[in-house]
Amino acid sequence: MTPLSALQLQQKISQGEIIAGLVIDPAQLTGVTLRGAIFNDVVFTRPDFSLRQLEDVLFDGCRLEDASFAGGVIDGCRFNRCSLGRANFAGCTLKSSVFNHCDLTLGGFGGAALTETQFLQCPLDGALFEHGVMEKVTLFKTTLANARLQDCRISQTTLFDADLQATLLTGNNVDRTIFAGCDHRNNDYRGQRFTGCQFTDNAMDNVNFGQSNLTGSCFKGASLRDARLDGVRSAQALFIDSDLRRARARRGCFDQSQFIGADLRQADFSHSSLVQAMLHYARAGGCRLAACDLAYADFSWSDISAADLRQARFLRTRMHRARRRDTLFSTDLGILARDEALFAAEEWTRLRQPGPPTYPHPSETDYD
Repeated sequence: MTPLSALQLQQKISQGEIIAGLVIDPAQLTGVTLRGAIFNDVVFTRPDFSLRQLEDVLFDGCRLEDASFAGGVIDGCRFNRCSLGRANFAGCTLKSSVFNHCDLTLGGFGGAALTETQFLQCPLDGALFEHGVMEKVTLFKTTLANARLQDCRISQTTLFDADLQATLLTGNNVDRTIFAGCDHRNNDYRGQRFTGCQFTDNAMDNVNFGQSNLTGSCFKGASLRDARLDGVRSAQALFIDSDLRRARARRGCFDQSQFIGADLRQADFSHSSLVQAMLHYARAGGCRLAACDLAYADFSWSDISAADLRQARFLRTRMHRARRRDTLFSTDLGILARDEALFAAEEWTRLRQPGPPTYPHPSETDYD
């Protein structure tokens, strides 16, 4: 087939024709406006879209290996089952675009700004996201093995079923981002910001959040065994039903956080602040809370057997129906061991609406 000239290619695009089954080199794209173009099974040789604006372009089954989109604008484009290995998106602006089943292995996104863009089952292994912005981005079942996200600003983004164990995340500012069914085990997130994020039911054993800001984040049902949370700022965070066994959370701020039904056995919160924290039904046998500020904290119905609360500060700290067998205290001043109003309400409820509580009492739970 005779190669199309740039003029012929422009005419076909202007007339809405599908460009199919061709091999196109950079010379054929010189001066061509690609807005609304449809490319099907096209092989682009040495593709260079640097500094160009691609708007409403469809690439279906195309080969775009080593393509450069550096400094350009990709707006409302769709890439379906394309080969984009080693593509360069440095400094590129990607808006409202979709990458579906595309190979983006070793892609470069340094300084790129991604907004409302979706990556659907796309390998991004070895990709580099550095000093960039990701806002309202979706990564659905996208692999990120050996990918690097460094010094990025990430907000309102969603990651589905992402295995992040071999992904490097450093120096990022992550806000209101959802990690759904993700695996973070053994990762190092020290000194980063994860505010208002959702980590519900995530695998996070042995993760290191040391000195990070986790304010307002949700870890409901997450497994955080042996996690390192030393020095974190985690006010108003939710650890409901989470597993924090043997976690180290020393000198952190957990004010107004909720640990309802959480497993805190052998965890170490020494010298932390848990002002107004809620620990209803928590299993905290052997937990270290030494020298903690527990003002207005609520341990009602929890199990703090053999826990260490020496030198802790108590001020109207509730321990209604809490199990305190062999618990270590320096003083019990400031502890409300029995809330009379709550006790009366429980009795009233028990007599009129008998039934099990929402959470089992620790004495009914196997915690050995």
